[in-house]
Amino acid sequence: MYLAQKQMYSQHPSYTNGSSQNVKKMIENFSYGLHQQIGKGFSSKVYKGQNEVTGETVAIKVIDKALLKTPLHHALLQSEIEALSTLDSQYIMKLYKVFQTQNNTYLITEFCENGDLGSKLTKIGKFPEQQAQNVIFGMVKAYKLLKQNGIIHRDIKPANVLLSSCGTPKLADFGFATTPNSPPLLPNVNVGSPLYMSPQALKNNKYSDKSDIWAIGVSAFEIIFGQVPWQATSEKELAQKMVSVPLTFPTSTKVSQECKEFIKRCLVVSEQERASIDELEKHPWIRGPELAFQVNKQPALMKQKTLEQPKEGKENSAKKLPGDSIHRSGKKHTTQITKPLGQQSKQTETSCFEIKSNSTNIEYTIMSQINFCKYLFRVANLIESTNLFRTDLLRDKLLFFAIKNIMIKMYKLKDIDSNSLDIQGFDAYKASNQFQSIQITIQQNFTKYQSYFKNIWSSLQQNKNELSIDKKFDAVFDENFTEFESFYIIFNSVLRQAIKELQKEIDRKLGSDDLSKSLPIDMEKDVVLLDYLVTYFQLSQLTLETFNKPYEFAQKSKIEHIAEGSPVRLTYGHFIEIKNKMNDLEV
Repeated sequence: MYLAQKQMYSQHPSYTNGSSQNVKKMIENFSYGLHQQIGKGFSSKVYKGQNEVTGETVAIKVIDKALLKTPLHHALLQSEIEALSTLDSQYIMKLYKVFQTQNNTYLITEFCENGDLGSKLTKIGKFPEQQAQNVIFGMVKAYKLLKQNGIIHRDIKPANVLLSSCGTPKLADFGFATTPNSPPLLPNVNVGSPLYMSPQALKNNKYSDKSDIWAIGVSAFEIIFGQVPWQATSEKELAQKMVSVPLTFPTSTKVSQECKEFIKRCLVVSEQERASIDELEKHPWIRGPELAFQVNKQPALMKQKTLEQPKEGKENSAKKLPGDSIHRSGKKHTTQITKPLGQQSKQTETSCFEIKSNSTNIEYTIMSQINFCKYLFRVANLIESTNLFRTDLLRDKLLFFAIKNIMIKMYKLKDIDSNSLDIQGFDAYKASNQFQSIQITIQQNFTKYQSYFKNIWSSLQQNKNELSIDKKFDAVFDENFTEFESFYIIFNSVLRQAIKELQKEIDRKLGSDDLSKSLPIDMEKDVVLLDYLVTYFQLSQLTLETFNKPYEFAQKSKIEHIAEGSPVRLTYGHFIEIKNKMNDLEV
């Protein structure tokens, strides 16, 4: 069953006509060509792909299930998906969606235009110290989030760090990662790249969070000096040198003493004495707001676009949205707002941080409205599929409110060219490529939702006379899509009634006190609908509280968290959580 976060689908990809190499494959709304391969691993290939709805470029990792021959291979893939699904940081590659078919698993991730750090080092040799600081700063920030979530990467190295169009480092390839839920055998399986493995991992297959700190130290050394700290012809020789040959720094590259001290603290042989994340964060070499700003600057060496990707692409009633729901953590909207490469001006050195300050709030505001409609569309589909409402026409009323709400939002978005959302600084944003792209997205969504509305509107006409008996409902039962507060006030009354009625019917059918017991398959969809409706109730109230303040709605709703979906096998305990949430909201 699919809850309102990142979604895992079971479906078959479709194919468009073409030669064997130029054939275009589709998996839901994502496409890629076999000629667009940008990486390859043991059981997978990585392609440059596209979201056909938004036009966004993505990376698509295709894992061949036939090559996952052991339980270990399956466990590693599951840990990779779990890790990426859990983590959300500008310094970690984002996972958008996961699809399952009979033959393959598809991971849809963000595409980083500047390829991986390892390839960049192969081309340029090494980084100047300041640029190296920026990269290591990002790696430390990524590692901190891993540490907080009990995740060990086990293969940190330059080749597994992607570079965005702004040069922001993004830790990737979690194919060897362990999570708190990984099987006991995983932590002690020998994985990773020997040159970056800690002595404990290399000699005894012992991994910990301190293994990742060692790898950060080796990576920092290589980024700055163009070579790894110890050279060897075998793993045995390498392990011996790590513990017996003192760390020395090439004299041909001049770096600060603070830089050397940072690397030394990462490469202490004893895990107990090796630097902790707290120490690294406070280290003067990467500390301070100036560096935090600099990390988003686009270094000159990263201004050339490439198609490289790593070799193995791996508070108020609205008061608490959306974290209180059974919808678990998912992926955020991550549309990149970057300066077009061809644009030349006195602002050539403008950082992505500055561009985001000027533009991302606008994009974020617009996308929140698009995501709201996406969420409502799922609500409407769930309403259509239920038969649990006992009150006459309650289902019809609820369905109409949901689809009309979509059209109210979409008509505003359709008129976005005239700044229908009254966004400050919008005129400058209109000239950007991002605005042109988002207009296409809006038009595509408008066409889709308008067709859906017309079909539902037509089907409801057979009950028009009965529906019109309810004078409050009749006041909004039309095709007028101007947004009024009265719409939400009338709707909340119907929604409250629907939530209570649905909850009672589910209660009546379940009758279990075992919180760990899975729900009957035929009941899952109705429990999900209840959860969606309770969240919709919060969003509706928030809409009233932030009426004509779309950016405030975006900030408070965090709708991007709940516009996607993640599979969860529902238990009776989930249903109890929803009921408790209803009580908290006084539904």
